[in-house]
Order: sequence, then C-alpha cells, then structure tokens
Amino acid sequence: MARRNNEPVIEAIKLTNFSSSLISLSLTQTAIMSFSYKGDPTFYNGLSGIIFGALAALIGLYMILRTPTGD
Repeated sequence: MARRNNEPVIEAIKLTNFSSSLISLSLTQTAIMSFSYKGDPTFYNGLSGIIFGALAALIGLYMILRTPTGD
C-alpha cells in the first residue's frame, strides 16, 4: 500500500520494523531455550540466527538496490 501511494519513507519504516522483528525472534528463541530446553540448544539458536539474519540482510539489500518509483 505504501509503495502504491508513493510513500518511500513509510515503506522503509515498515521494512525496517519487519527486519527488526526477525532479529527479535531469534533473540527471544535464544532466551527461552536457555532455561527451558534440556540439552545443548546452540545448534538451533545458531541455525535460527543464520536464517533470520539472512532474511533481514536480504530485506536490507532489497531496500538498497531497488529503484525508486518517484516522478
């Protein structure tokens, strides 16, 4: 919707918030698994960190490389 209304600032804020939420998911998983998982959760924490971090990086690259649709 923000892109159709030609509001690049609103779109950038939405994408930044989405990227931040992906990182927060990984940190929340690490915190919860540190006291509730019986065993060594480092593999799962690392895997989720890599996946969510890569998605956040891809969103950042999209924001950098996309061409503006302004007049």
